[in-house]
Amino acid sequence: MGNNTNKTLAALQQNGACVTEALHPFDFKIGDAVVPLAVVEIPDAKFRKIIGNKDGYDRAELIAATIRDPDGAVVFTKETAGELKPKFANDLEKLAMKYNGFSDEAEAEGNG
Repeated sequence: MGNNTNKTLAALQQNGACVTEALHPFDFKIGDAVVPLAVVEIPDAKFRKIIGNKDGYDRAELIAATIRDPDGAVVFTKETAGELKPKFANDLEKLAMKYNGFSDEAEAEGNG
């Protein structure tokens, strides 16, 4: 039985069910400027902790956990993400949700 479980887990991992360390690059447009950024995937337990926070969902925490520079370095702390204008925070939140499988776009692209 253990061998079949290992094969099943391996199949899930190979087919995208588990978090990878891959960076998902994107160009973030602010007015006429373009800033290269990336999104990292976070495990379900961390995602649920952020989304299901007893004090309410904190978008800044999701942004801080997922948005990176093109080399993978952290861009925002929870505090600095909380200082973003709502429009930019919303745009980054949508990208974080997309690459972590929680959007209609993610489902359409097979990221869900």
